[in-house]
Amino acid sequence: MNDLNSSNFINAVRFVYDHIDQPITLKDLAKSVDISVSSLKRLFIEATAKTPGAFIRRLRMECAFRSLQSQKDSILT
Repeated sequence: MNDLNSSNFINAVRFVYDHIDQPITLKDLAKSVDISVSSLKRLFIEATAKTPGAFIRRLRMECAFRSLQSQKDSILT
């Protein structure tokens, strides 16, 4: 990954983290780093072996898991 792609990826991931609790479209994510949606998809696949959508879903699941672990109450009650 070249420096420009690395910078774009880092900024895209930062955007995802900053907006993880909101709907994130690929168009908005690509716009946030000033690249096309197809370039965004290539960038994420190159960096993570996942599509941007899969990356976002995985991150949301990890956030939910951490939230459940830190709560005192069970989700079953």
